[in-house]
Amino acid sequence: MAILAASTVEPNMALSKRTNTAALIGPTGKFALHLHQTFASVSLFVLIRMGLAANLILLSFLCTTRFVAFRSSLAMRFLALKAVAVVGWGCWAAWKSRTFTRFRKKVEIELYALVVGPGGNTLFLLLFWPGWIVLLVALWVMSMLSWF
Repeated sequence: MAILAASTVEPNMALSKRTNTAALIGPTGKFALHLHQTFASVSLFVLIRMGLAANLILLSFLCTTRFVAFRSSLAMRFLALKAVAVVGWGCWAAWKSRTFTRFRKKVEIELYALVVGPGGNTLFLLLFWPGWIVLLVALWVMSMLSWF
């Protein structure tokens, strides 16, 4: 019980023990506090330096990425222009080839046969019948009346 409670015989005994303990811990506590403050200032300095270094690394990475992206876009533009030129030259060569010229003539003859033949008149009537305009106007009027 004496450990848990203060002495009833000598009421000032607990105060003197605390004072002695505080007197013994005083210089050590001051040293510990000074050491803690020193470590805190050094760690804060290191933390700020690491933050600045990380910021500098990120900035240099972004600048490098931007430079590489710009250079690669220029290279891709150059390659795309060259590819378009080569494909255009290839298409022009194919268009002028003897085989493709014969194929174009055959398609032209088939088109003439379709237009001049028995189905051509029906095809032209379906495509160019003036009644389509009348039907479109009637459909438009009906759609306008359906809104009211």
